[in-house]
Amino acid sequence: MERLSKNLRLSSFVIEIIAIISMLIDHVGYFLGEFYGDVPQLEWVIFAFRLVGRLAMPLFCFGIVQGSIHTKHAGKYMGRLAIVGVIVLAGQLICEYAVGWSIYEGNIFIDLILGVFMIWSLQQKEVWKKCLAIIPFIIGIASYACFAIEYASDYVTTIWWYPYWLRTQYGFLSLLIMAGIYLGYIVTARMMKVNVDEIDHCKIGDSEFHDYARALVNVMSMIFFICAVLIQWIIGIIWPAYDYLNSSFETYCLLDALIILWYNGKEGYHKRWYVVFTYAEYPVTLFLLYAIFTILVMV
Repeated sequence: MERLSKNLRLSSFVIEIIAIISMLIDHVGYFLGEFYGDVPQLEWVIFAFRLVGRLAMPLFCFGIVQGSIHTKHAGKYMGRLAIVGVIVLAGQLICEYAVGWSIYEGNIFIDLILGVFMIWSLQQKEVWKKCLAIIPFIIGIASYACFAIEYASDYVTTIWWYPYWLRTQYGFLSLLIMAGIYLGYIVTARMMKVNVDEIDHCKIGDSEFHDYARALVNVMSMIFFICAVLIQWIIGIIWPAYDYLNSSFETYCLLDALIILWYNGKEGYHKRWYVVFTYAEYPVTLFLLYAIFTILVMV
């Protein structure tokens, strides 16, 4: 058991840093593709950057699950995400209607907010509140359907009544991943006859028992995470014309399963400035990268 404890090395802080770095690399690859996509020498650079970026979304989903389980105020949690989501939405609208550049992606913060709401619903005792967890999936499936129809028509068809900037960015895949990771907690809690929030707070006995529970929930979450990604991959095989997410490429995110397996259940570094940074980093880096690449093209 001591060996097991030593193998669980990754805190939430470390996993979040990995997610932020991979997301930054992905965004650089995205802007390279947008501004220099016609340069053959950069083709493999763009591919490599976007490949590394596949690690980001599932790790942020993993963080959302941890935050949703341990937050005392789900409403405030969703409110903080909504503030950044509105900033991202404003940026999309400016690009669309002022700059004339259509990013044509959903808003990832809609995915994350819906994930928090879904887990909050599943944590409730009343059956009718638990049933509310279906709402995020309805929105995710609607987003996927709209993107897929437009993609299949080579964007000749546009679904105006549900604009892209109000959709989830990853259809229902991000929600499947968050549901799968949370299901790992539920299954482990049932097996060990404890509450979900007790797994990470050492309320279930001595440290050895806690390490065993932590390792078990990691394995369960990893299994359900893999299943969620494979569901999306199978859908991409069945309906390739509607595979706007390019599921075969998205499956590289399965490498995150190894990171999930090494999670130790600890928060790690959590200063106030860092919390603010994690919320601000996404819109700020997008703005800076857009400004940098715009200047490079003009020079």
